[in-house]
Amino acid sequence: MAHAELAGVCRLFGETGAIAPGREVIYGPVVDPKALSAAAAGALKSMMGPVERIALLLGWPAPGLGEEASETITYINNELKRIRP
Repeated sequence: MAHAELAGVCRLFGETGAIAPGREVIYGPVVDPKALSAAAAGALKSMMGPVERIALLLGWPAPGLGEEASETITYINNELKRIRP
């Protein structure tokens, strides 16, 4: 997951300066909605994914906390699909 996060951050940088003869390209932060969305989705999923497993490990009964964790994960996944650029 850390590699995916780094790749997302790297994609947030693009060419913002002109290429001068004999000089390197100038890079700076630019908005890339797809990369930003992917980085946010990765962070959310890396936090919420273990919640369901923890609920199962602790034996939280459904209906109850285990079911609420699953519903929250489903809600987050649906919202990420809805707002994807």
